Amino acid sequence: MNIDHTPSLLEPADQSRRWLRILSILDACRWVGLTPITTSSLHVIAYLSEVLAPVWMLEPLDGKVLKQSTAPYYPTLQQDIDRLIGMGLVQVDDLKIEGNNGDIPIIKPKISLMVERVEPILTVLRELPGEEFVLDFLREVVQAFSRLSDEQVPTSMSEDATYGSPTVDTGQVIDLGEWRSATETATSHTGDRIRRLVGNEMNPAEIIDLYVNHIVYRVNHE
Repeated sequence: MNIDHTPSLLEPADQSRRWLRILSILDACRWVGLTPITTSSLHVIAYLSEVLAPVWMLEPLDGKVLKQSTAPYYPTLQQDIDRLIGMGLVQVDDLKIEGNNGDIPIIKPKISLMVERVEPILTVLRELPGEEFVLDFLREVVQAFSRLSDEQVPTSMSEDATYGSPTVDTGQVIDLGEWRSATETATSHTGDRIRRLVGNEMNPAEIIDLYVNHIVYRVNHE
């Protein structure tokens, strides 16, 4: 909340919706064969699902992100992951400690779904109106993301048209649809250009695939 008790534009989306998105993304990772997955990769996938939502004619779940030096990091998402682990819906499969940040060691866990406990939740979710459409979208995003290697992930979003834009400095909030239309981001405009270049014949899944392929190309040739 703001100091005058009005809702803050930086407040996260509804908790239950955030939890379902995490479970759905991890299910898509399992479907693609990417689990267990690092939590840093999960943050990048969450960002891609927000910025590419308009390509799939969806509204972003969280219409803003705080820009950091290289890759997006959602503090609330990390808290949600910890809670889902505590609830027995997500498990830690691997835990590495690499280097340090000052005197604090950097912990890099890899996580996956507790499939037996989560599958009943996902079964109900798939039966809700419109949710299968969202799950298909997340699968396409994860499928495209899988082209990035573990080494490329930490800096890959600096090549995204929106996250890497020099018009937003590190430490500022990137608008993904909170204040203006989600279709007005640089990434959305790039998706539109891709569509026009092929004569409007390319489906949304192909646009997402081409867009992330372009990011991979730029990472490899920077």
